[in-house]
Amino acid sequence: MLPFWLSIGFLSAVQGVLVGLPRAPVEIPLLTRVGGRWWALVLPLSIVVVIGAIALDSASAQFLTWLR
Repeated sequence: MLPFWLSIGFLSAVQGVLVGLPRAPVEIPLLTRVGGRWWALVLPLSIVVVIGAIALDSASAQFLTWLR
């Protein structure tokens, strides 16, 4: 296993190179087809669903803890 400072340095250098490389954006047909403002609701609604499931049944909280 690499030392922490070396792995962080390597990952930072890779990130810097990837950010610095200019190129045209990649158009993925599937993502352009399903793109829209409604996708912004996925994360908040998933949080609401999980909190609701935990509130209704404590076994779901135990399952989610086990799933982690």
